[in-house]
Amino acid sequence: MMISLETHNEHNVEFYKNLGFKVYGIMKQNFPLKQYCMIREIQ
Repeated sequence: MMISLETHNEHNVEFYKNLGFKVYGIMKQNFPLKQYCMIREIQ
C-alpha cells in the first residue's frame, strides 16, 4: 500500500522525508510555485 502527498512548501520536504516519504517528482507550472509529489510505502 502507498500513501501520497503533495506540498508547495520546500521546507516541508525534509520533514516528510524524516517520516519515510520519498520525492516522486517536482511539478513546475506557469506560476512561481513548485509542487513536490511524495510517496511512502506502508507494509
